[in-house]
Amino acid sequence: MSALRDWNRAAKEGRVEFSTQVSIDVCRDSELLELAVEAGLNLVFIGIERPNEDSLRETKKRQNLSHHMVDDLRNIVAHGIRVTSGIIVGFDSDGPDIFEMQRKFIEELPIPILTIGSLVAPSQTTLNARLEAEGRLIGSDRLGAGDPYHTNIVPKQMFQKRLLESVRALCLSVYAPAAFEHRVRNFIATYGSRAAVRRPAPHQVQVNSWHGSVLKVMAARGQEERNLYRRLIHLLQIEPRDVVGAVLWEMVRYAQVRHMYDAAELAA
Repeated sequence: MSALRDWNRAAKEGRVEFSTQVSIDVCRDSELLELAVEAGLNLVFIGIERPNEDSLRETKKRQNLSHHMVDDLRNIVAHGIRVTSGIIVGFDSDGPDIFEMQRKFIEELPIPILTIGSLVAPSQTTLNARLEAEGRLIGSDRLGAGDPYHTNIVPKQMFQKRLLESVRALCLSVYAPAAFEHRVRNFIATYGSRAAVRRPAPHQVQVNSWHGSVLKVMAARGQEERNLYRRLIHLLQIEPRDVVGAVLWEMVRYAQVRHMYDAAELAA
């Protein structure tokens, strides 16, 4: 990491920025996080999966077994690293109450963009073999965040239709304009807060043509989205350039994800 930092500092063509996937336990190493930021890391993906500890034990994600997961994620963002997270529902330990539990958990996060989907049992996995032995596999095992309302699993604590309908309701709730704006504000309050950041005077936020074309599509969705756009642009007028760039990018991704969750169809 230190070699990458030194290389980036010496680059004559401009600083290179990186993204990667990490486990949440990186939050416990502040020295590593600081070095990663210096090296050019500005975005990580972390599979959160859920706040349900029984499900985390089921998936052997022991690094996520923390009573302070929200604080752990805030610590990463506070170092100046944006986080995108993955959420999955449909584990055997998930009852009908998991959806509201997930919604409340997501509401606390400084993470504007999350992928949400139903658990799928891929072929050639232990999970697939176990569920096949239990007679709980149905349909194909195709995967992908672009197909959130699909599973090949017969859930243990609810009908499959109830699972998929509830996943869709959760996705649409989490990406309602007010919910997204709340997470953006959480992000702004947290991002880079461990560094001494000087707040600029109010200024005109510059939106380049690429950002602008996507954001126009978002604003065209309706009055709620237009109001969301105006409020966030106004909010960014008192934020540093790195915060402005980060939030504009999250707004572009919001437009994409909101369209995907609206357009996706429930599995038959």
